[in-house]
Amino acid sequence: MPLEGLELPEDSSAREAEETLRELIAKLPLKDQRLLRLYLDGWKQGEIAQMLGISESNVQTRMMRAKEKLRKMNDVEL
Repeated sequence: MPLEGLELPEDSSAREAEETLRELIAKLPLKDQRLLRLYLDGWKQGEIAQMLGISESNVQTRMMRAKEKLRKMNDVEL
């Protein structure tokens, strides 16, 4: 499940792009890693909120911030 603004291409480089995304996620703080990995594994925001013991709006806020960190890292990495 791609992250909005960080969509993976549909061609043969999709695996490489996914691997790059996962490598970037691994550089984030653990709470961001956990959140994004759950999302990428297909869990819905409400389910993630329950698993992490936070509100759904907190999940949305943390997702937005984590995605922004990834975008910044991606600009520097590539």
